[in-house]
Amino acid sequence: MNNRAKDGIKTDKKEIITFTVYKLVAENGLGNIPVSLISKESGVAVGTIYFYFGSKQGLMDSIYSDIMTEISRYIALGIESAKTVEEKIYCFWMGYYSYCINNPLQANFICQPGIEKYISPEVIESHSGIFNRMESIVEEGIKSGIIADLPYNVILSYLLGPVKYIQNYFQSGQLDIDEEMSNRIFGVFWNGIKNQNGE
Repeated sequence: MNNRAKDGIKTDKKEIITFTVYKLVAENGLGNIPVSLISKESGVAVGTIYFYFGSKQGLMDSIYSDIMTEISRYIALGIESAKTVEEKIYCFWMGYYSYCINNPLQANFICQPGIEKYISPEVIESHSGIFNRMESIVEEGIKSGIIADLPYNVILSYLLGPVKYIQNYFQSGQLDIDEEMSNRIFGVFWNGIKNQNGE
């Protein structure tokens, strides 16, 4: 991109590098972006990339960490004041969903298949708090008979897995999204995980 990556907007080299990684991941996937390609496309020297991030691993870890920190911020906006299990799951889902809708390149990065192979385990663990919190909420819902008795990873996949596709439809103009539509979408997912015999 040779500063085409910036589109005349980004001037900070770390931002340029990060933006270039987003674009390359969207085009090639996580497994096909050597540092030499990042350098070529960003117009930033290989040595400078290593100066800022230490290694390609450091670069990937930094990007993942920044995204997860922001996702956690989105989720935390309402979850602390939520009272019921449904409200808590709504806040969790809506935070993740809103982040992805508003940040398509970052959402594509974080939703890459097998991303855990490219991020250091300790970095993944350091950002697991919000998902651990969600697991506790799901367990609470299952014990109280509100949520269907399914493994946590199944419920999480059902809630979050389709978000990337919704975001893609939105970005391509195939779907109009407003607050009413967002709430309707959540309603479909909530009806899918709640205990149908619990009422």
